[in-house]
Amino acid sequence: MHHRAIEASVNAIVIMGVNKPEYPIEYANPAFEQITGYTAGEVLDRSLDLLWGNDSTQPGLDSVRTAFRDQSEGHAVLRGYRKDNSWFWMAINISPVPDDNGNVTHLVAVFNDITATKNYEEQLEKQVNYDSLTELPNRNLLQDRLRQAVALAQRQNHLVIVALIDVDNFKFVNESLGHKVGDEVLKVIATRIRNCVRATDTVARLAGDQFVLILTGLLNEDYIPKVLQRVMDAVSFHPQVLEELEKVLSTVSQPMVLENREIDITCSIGVSLFPHDAKDTAVLLRNADAAVRRAKDLGRNNVQFFTAELNARMSDRLSLQSMMRRALEREEFELYYQPKVNLADGRISGVEALLRWNSPDRGMVPPVEFIPTLETSGLIIDVGKWIMKRAASQYVEWRSRMPQPPRIAVNISQLQLAQKNFTAIVEEIVKSHGDKSDCGLDLEITESLIMLDIDANVSKLKAIRDMGVHISIDDFGTGHSSLSYLTQLPVNALKIDRSFITHMAGSSESLTIVLVIISLAHSLKHKVIAEGIDDAAQMDLLRQYGCDEAQGYLIGHPMPAGEFEAWDMRWGSSQKPDNSRGV
Repeated sequence: MHHRAIEASVNAIVIMGVNKPEYPIEYANPAFEQITGYTAGEVLDRSLDLLWGNDSTQPGLDSVRTAFRDQSEGHAVLRGYRKDNSWFWMAINISPVPDDNGNVTHLVAVFNDITATKNYEEQLEKQVNYDSLTELPNRNLLQDRLRQAVALAQRQNHLVIVALIDVDNFKFVNESLGHKVGDEVLKVIATRIRNCVRATDTVARLAGDQFVLILTGLLNEDYIPKVLQRVMDAVSFHPQVLEELEKVLSTVSQPMVLENREIDITCSIGVSLFPHDAKDTAVLLRNADAAVRRAKDLGRNNVQFFTAELNARMSDRLSLQSMMRRALEREEFELYYQPKVNLADGRISGVEALLRWNSPDRGMVPPVEFIPTLETSGLIIDVGKWIMKRAASQYVEWRSRMPQPPRIAVNISQLQLAQKNFTAIVEEIVKSHGDKSDCGLDLEITESLIMLDIDANVSKLKAIRDMGVHISIDDFGTGHSSLSYLTQLPVNALKIDRSFITHMAGSSESLTIVLVIISLAHSLKHKVIAEGIDDAAQMDLLRQYGCDEAQGYLIGHPMPAGEFEAWDMRWGSSQKPDNSRGV
């Protein structure tokens, strides 16, 4: 009965004698034959060592050898090798068999094939700890590696370098070439970074187009006077750190060819050090993130290190975000209006609405100090909607008091245009502010912004123009639009970038660009608006070459609504029919 049960068992069962040092096999059941490929006759009088062959340094074998030596129980998970030398995972248990006097006469080994279970566990572990696209450690494993690196550095008095690598303008790659190409770019970048560093260093994918590099084992020279008090001091004692980071920077930036297209990629790197910048892993990563933002602010494609000054800036930015949220709730924002004139007759043709922040605590805050934070924090979506609503309301007010109220142009950000419901938001504003055929609203959108997702943006802009909203391409001449796309864009005007206007009088190249834009716009039946007019010579040139409208300090500064109304009356009364005043 017992023999039949052993014969029928799905587990491999091997009985070994203990009278010889090799513990020879005296019996192996059919399951053993099925799992290993060896017949019972082939393994009689042989050692069980044949199942692990040359792979004799597995950690689990120590438990098996101890059980054999002590004739005691043992358990291990091992790689076993079949007769054909293919391997499998086995869970093996060793048990002693005593006689009636308690003397061990045999050892029994019972094992089964757990390869499928082991593979499943490894797949689960890989899903939890590794990025499926690049096969690099993910955020989860990165946190564990960083904790280990910091713990080891504390014991050995070493430095840990945390470098956050952010791919520059990756969104443009995704949106212009497609996500398939974007994924291939990320895989190439991951390989390039990995090839730049030592095997002992960690390269992980943090999220999206961000990678993290952990450099360890760098000696902390505490014996040097005024030891490494600032980040650049610390790095100066380790020139190999800079060399590695510069190597990453240059390697990532090498052009790559995907789907027969050459793609130029750059990256920005932000660096923080343990223990000089922080001793907590989360703070180390946050500091590296602050440093990479600084690198992007300085033009991208460079390395920046975290400093106390940068930390203060990060705190200021968070504080500024909080203040701006409250500013929107408390209606501290207001619109100023800068006039545009028709160059043919000198009359006011429209205004551009410009956001101003009148803070009770800080007074009138310059736009350059808060507009970038609005955009990076995402607050520009809510504030941008408020701007459009306020501009539409202002037009309704002016229409009730002015015979020919000026149309109001509003600048649209990337985040706003990218919203799936952006068209619906504009429609809601138009419908809630009176006559659909004359809502008085113009949207100014930069050329480069439209090109980010040309097909989707053309569809949105067509629907918006059908509502009576005018569309202008802002900063025209600085983007990368093609003539074929330009003919499809549902726009009313091209706005020449101020850089060309500024250099027009002294640069033949700038003047040529201005002339080409004017000619191109008129051939497409679009108006041309020149911005940044500062002197009469620029105005005369633009009128001479047929530019339709002009805007700049020569005409008028941005001003509150009430002040603009008074200015408009003065301007209108000063214009002569023969335009001898020259605007």
